[in-house]
Amino acid sequence: LIVEHSLDSGDGPPIPPVKHCTPEFYRDHQHLAYKLISEPRGLALILSNIHFSS
Repeated sequence: LIVEHSLDSGDGPPIPPVKHCTPEFYRDHQHLAYKLISEPRGLALILSNIHFSS
């Protein structure tokens, strides 16, 4: 049994359907993908929008 729960009560942005990547698409576009081989990989800024203050 899978139960989905939405925190936005349905008033959030629509989620567009996303098709699976086909082997042909991957083959033709893999050279455009960002490779995660750099050292260091860089910095990330993580923002939490769970807790709000008025």
